[in-house]
Amino acid sequence: MTGQLFMGAEGILGALLALLMMAIAVADWRALIIPNALNACVAGLGLVEIALERSADWGAAMFEAGARAIVVAGLLYGLAALYLRLRGRSGLGLGDVKLAGAAAFWLDWRALTWSIELAALSGLALAFVMRLRSGQRLDPFAKMPFGAVFAPSIWLCWLASRAGF
Repeated sequence: MTGQLFMGAEGILGALLALLMMAIAVADWRALIIPNALNACVAGLGLVEIALERSADWGAAMFEAGARAIVVAGLLYGLAALYLRLRGRSGLGLGDVKLAGAAAFWLDWRALTWSIELAALSGLALAFVMRLRSGQRLDPFAKMPFGAVFAPSIWLCWLASRAGF
């Protein structure tokens, strides 16, 4: 990274990523669905970011990101399938799995791991706050919009990784 932090193309791409993450969070919060088009935009924009950021070795960088996307999406899909088999109900939607794959074009392994952990902890905190606000017991069968906390976590971890954390 040259010059000031988040100037030029990097700043524009980061702002576009933030807008996409907000759109995903709102969509998932409202309808418990992450539109495929938004996940595709995240992945596509991530490829653009790789091409601009790593122009000297963009082929290798895209291969690494693609492999990361396949592995993380595969792992989360396997976790979702296992949960469904063991519990008899869905615990993680395919939109969330696809979002993790799309995030892999933006985040390295470390940041990707942090984004999933941050989202999980944020989701637990959200469930706790919702329980306190309602005054009722938390329904263990209630659906929670994981994408609503995962999407902002992706952007925050991208931002932190670019700032050197």
